[in-house]
Amino acid sequence: STNGTNITVRALAGSGLTLQTTIRPPAPSSPGASNSMAGLLSPYPPLWLNEVQPENVSGITDTAGDLDPWVELHNSGPDPISLGGFYLSDNYTNLTQWAFPSNALIHPGEFLVVWADGEPGESTEGELHASFRLNPTNGIVVLSQLAGGARILDYFNYHGVPANSTYGA
Repeated sequence: STNGTNITVRALAGSGLTLQTTIRPPAPSSPGASNSMAGLLSPYPPLWLNEVQPENVSGITDTAGDLDPWVELHNSGPDPISLGGFYLSDNYTNLTQWAFPSNALIHPGEFLVVWADGEPGESTEGELHASFRLNPTNGIVVLSQLAGGARILDYFNYHGVPANSTYGA
């Protein structure tokens, strides 16, 4: 039946232990017809990870003069994007590890550097510092957004990146 079938299962022959459960049929396939599980997704913004430098030993410095790892985002769209509700992470198990400030904005065509140095207290309106520090040679960077749950917009899995080198899209 479409509502399922109730069954009783005995754990061991002669045992008094039983389990009652309901078996439900899988969702039917729908070749040539509308999907039975269709839903609407909100549009993905034209925002992505452009580049990462996980080990910065002689490149750009933050306003404190530190040579720290960084991630660069790019807005390829025609409109500014508010970064409130967007996140960066260095793992797939906590997609909301570091939240962009609600007032952060990336303009059309802009490239935005975020320092991935584990020093969020150094953040200012013009310079963002994530709460985690990137692994210098092998790691993950994830850009996500809350939209009915956290969804991944872009990611890098980088391996064997030499010092002062970048990995990018």
